[in-house]
Amino acid sequence: MFMAAIAFAPQAAYAVENCVTVYGGGVVCSAETENIVHKPIETDLGDIRPLLLGSILIGTSFTFFILSRKVVQGTSDLSR
Repeated sequence: MFMAAIAFAPQAAYAVENCVTVYGGGVVCSAETENIVHKPIETDLGDIRPLLLGSILIGTSFTFFILSRKVVQGTSDLSR
């Protein structure tokens, strides 16, 4: 929840305020915002193959499932 609050928090807008005193008149002020350009960040997610990742996860979970059934049944060779 905290990460979502940070991710969707509004960005701070910085403005530079310039005030000039006009001869014989008042003060004229203007505000200029900085030109902020948002660029995408390289994340290297394009190198991950979903099929390979999925098969590794399924294989690992199947292995742990078989090992846990052997431990529960008491036929485990892990105690040696």
